[in-house]
Amino acid sequence: MVIDSRIHVVNRIVALIFVESDDGLLHELTPCGEYHISTLRLNRAWLQHQRRTRIHKWSRLKEVYQLQEELEQLIGNRLEDDTTQIMMELFSFLSQEIEVLQDELTVAIPMWQRL
Repeated sequence: MVIDSRIHVVNRIVALIFVESDDGLLHELTPCGEYHISTLRLNRAWLQHQRRTRIHKWSRLKEVYQLQEELEQLIGNRLEDDTTQIMMELFSFLSQEIEVLQDELTVAIPMWQRL
């Protein structure tokens, strides 16, 4: 639990010194943010690409969740209909899509070994 609280504090501090735009660029909010962005070169092209990809996947995940909720309501309203089987298959597909997107958005923390 101590680790989690430290991570949240770090996230709040980072959020106060710069902000991320939809195009993947970081914009400084303070001189400290300007220093970190320029010194660590946080606006390199491949980092911007990674941020844009993450933003796209999060928006896709949100869309799939909304589709799944709408489909769940339709299935609840049409229990006796012939289209129920198709809806159930689509619901299953959306569930799998959610799992794939969640896996892609999960951050793996590498474990370093001593040499």
